[in-house]
Amino acid sequence: MVPNRLARRELLGLSTTVIGGLAGCSTRTSDSNRRSSPSPTASEPEYSRSVNTPESVKVRNSAGKPAVHSSARSPGKDAFESSANWEYEDWIVTTPGERGALEFSRATADVEAAREFISETDLSESTLLVHQYNIGECGTRRLERLEWGSDFSCGDVECVGIYLNYEPTERDDDCQGTNPDESNSPPYSERSYASETTFARIPAQLQTYGRFSVQI
Repeated sequence: MVPNRLARRELLGLSTTVIGGLAGCSTRTSDSNRRSSPSPTASEPEYSRSVNTPESVKVRNSAGKPAVHSSARSPGKDAFESSANWEYEDWIVTTPGERGALEFSRATADVEAAREFISETDLSESTLLVHQYNIGECGTRRLERLEWGSDFSCGDVECVGIYLNYEPTERDDDCQGTNPDESNSPPYSERSYASETTFARIPAQLQTYGRFSVQI
């Protein structure tokens, strides 16, 4: 029996952060110790496949509203959310129908490049990963590394794990922000953040995944 999905990942305001958890099939839990461990143990399997500088594209809604959502699925509840919404979401696109269900908000920038990237993704050979998050209005992220593997446990079943490594950068050296004295980490105060979404190609056909981790 697959356990119910509970609270989503937890983000810590650190310079090097791992956001870990379980998606789709199980409970989301912190994964920070696994990546910092000097050597894996039987309960801490390494990802079996990896790509440096994976093929990806990014969109951004500077107004802070979720940049993209899907009419083919419902969002989960994140640790920073009082109710389920699209602000912090990750999911995979595996079929043309799921691809066609992606919808961008009006204020989202770089949509045309994203649509081209999405339409050119061959779903017979690759899986499209969608990762959406809030970010400080002066900040952005660059996807540096993608890892995945199937040797993970989601409750009583084996599952696929996905790991992303981002390089945080400043969008503009002259950016002061609405609240420059506040920490550049969630939860953000009103009007001090943007919504950013990274679309990445995983060069493998995945139908589902259970663990999702992000290092920043």
